[in-house]
Amino acid sequence: MAHYHRLTENGFGNARFVEADKNIFDYVLRNQNVPWYSSVYVYNEHHKKQFDETNSVAGIRDVTTKMLWWDFDSKSISEAQKSTIELINRLLDYGFSLDEIQIRYSGSKGFHVVINTDTIMTPNQVEAIAEKFAGDIEGFDTSLYDANQVMRIPLTKHPKTGVYCTPITYDELVELTAEELKELASDVSHFDINEYMSYYSTAKLPKELLVEPKIQEIKEVKQDLTFDIHEVDFKNKPKGIDNARWLLMNGFFRGSETADVGERNYAFLCLASTYKNMGYDREVVLGLLSGVAELQARRTGETVFDGWELEHNIVDQVFSPLWKGGQFSIKDKTSWLYKYAVKMGIDLDDDDEVQLRRITDMANKFTNFVKNLERNTIKTGIEWLDEKMPIVIGSNVGIIGASGSGKTSWALDILSNTSKQGVLSVFISLDMNSTRMFEKVLKRVTGLSSAEIYHKYKTGKGEELTKLVEKEYPNVWFYDKTATTAQDIEDYIKKVEEQTGEKVKLVVIDYFERVHTDMKDENAATKNISSGLQDIVNSCDVAMITLVQPRKGALGGGVSSPLLDLTAIKGSSHIYQAFRQVVSLYRIFYSPETADQDKYITFSILKNDLGGIGTETFNWDGARGLITPMTERERFRFETWKRELEESKEEDGNDGWH
Repeated sequence: MAHYHRLTENGFGNARFVEADKNIFDYVLRNQNVPWYSSVYVYNEHHKKQFDETNSVAGIRDVTTKMLWWDFDSKSISEAQKSTIELINRLLDYGFSLDEIQIRYSGSKGFHVVINTDTIMTPNQVEAIAEKFAGDIEGFDTSLYDANQVMRIPLTKHPKTGVYCTPITYDELVELTAEELKELASDVSHFDINEYMSYYSTAKLPKELLVEPKIQEIKEVKQDLTFDIHEVDFKNKPKGIDNARWLLMNGFFRGSETADVGERNYAFLCLASTYKNMGYDREVVLGLLSGVAELQARRTGETVFDGWELEHNIVDQVFSPLWKGGQFSIKDKTSWLYKYAVKMGIDLDDDDEVQLRRITDMANKFTNFVKNLERNTIKTGIEWLDEKMPIVIGSNVGIIGASGSGKTSWALDILSNTSKQGVLSVFISLDMNSTRMFEKVLKRVTGLSSAEIYHKYKTGKGEELTKLVEKEYPNVWFYDKTATTAQDIEDYIKKVEEQTGEKVKLVVIDYFERVHTDMKDENAATKNISSGLQDIVNSCDVAMITLVQPRKGALGGGVSSPLLDLTAIKGSSHIYQAFRQVVSLYRIFYSPETADQDKYITFSILKNDLGGIGTETFNWDGARGLITPMTERERFRFETWKRELEESKEEDGNDGWH
């Protein structure tokens, strides 16, 4: 069975598993200017499977190591030096040799001492040996023997002091002053890692040191524990919290002393992910989980979940950019949370009761919204529109345009702009086959023709184009299920949030008429879909942009027809009443007769609940679907061509638009 070390780069969240027989310096030396840590214990394949699923090692206990270590931290370097010297003298007196003892200046106010041995040890055995030699020495840190403990890797930079964790000799430990140590650790470029590591030898560990693990006082726990969920007041649960999560928040789960340790780990990971998605910052989440840990321990009679592990193996993991979200959907029958809900006897079909609220109860949410206004604003990339009709979280926007007018291209333009700003978005593409959509994206990003794109992929060079798309749309998730419903869309949004550990802020739907409902009556179906989409805006707290088609009667000249009336939207009045903001787009030169002049696209704000209306024209690159502002010269040319077009229509006796 393979074994692994957990390697972290510049923070506990940026972790990976590397095979234990690999040289970790092959990774570290790529960037020594950030702190790197490595686990002091090794993990097995089962541990790796858990890590791959959740990016967490929470709850893992059955780890081993061949290493002994000590850490000394004091108010001053000189005090830590004295303590470290005392330990090494004791080790030498016991029979260890200097070539077996690795000494490192931490880069701050402490020192590490490490010995590689020939013996496999458990965490309890390591801790017992470490305390035997240093238990009474001042500054000895006894907290560093947890099963998932990590240690700073030498030759990497301390995050606060800016100097390196540096190997030193015993003579340097004894003779150098604090300032001299800092000077020595300011530059490690002269270290040859292979030469440095070859200096140390492996110690043969005396058998008498392998004492039995300390027998801890047996804590009385409720081994016959049963949970009575009828004592829980579900009416008081916070908005957005389902019954299963409310039980977890009240400590209705077991730890390793009464059941499988995995239940407690998944419970805390689920809650941490939930709190993060609700917008709480790291410190608040840690505080909330600490409260849950106290509740859970009182309810079961178990030991309170370890604070260090709660912070570093739960909270740090969930707030890591690598957090994969875990399986925490109550609607997914394969998820941990669903199985927990079933086990606890929760009615999965029970709808949340409506909570009574006064209008002033919204003040706190509004205050938080305003304080985070910039983060809650969706920038389309079109400055005129962003200023005149700001789109914020909670906006429900309709975009109306004839087929081929550029609606989807503009949607892709918006998604590109917001994605680069770090806005997590979901693109519901219901109109175009996924391969055709990806081709459209490729043309937009690369500027290549279809033939050129096909050639690239046929000749094995398509990956470079795919990477360009990934760079352009790093935060966009794609959904193209046929006959999708509003509920399907909401479920997908939540799955994306669970997978990423981030909050979805923008949903783009292409297009309204492709959203499905079981209702046969067209008017009732339209009302049902409109309500369903608005419910998503409210419950998921997102901005939504929906593309809609115009009525055929509103398109006298097709794409070139100006759309200046809300009633031009296809379907019942329920659609345009549901939208709080509506924008139409059209291209007046869209005609075989004026194809060479089809370089402009016009936007008209038809509805804007918190602002004004208006019309503006922009440059249009049809091949790539790009929209850019016009220069004065380009605007003069547009106005000239527009006037000539109007005059030609008058001469033809046609008052309408082609």
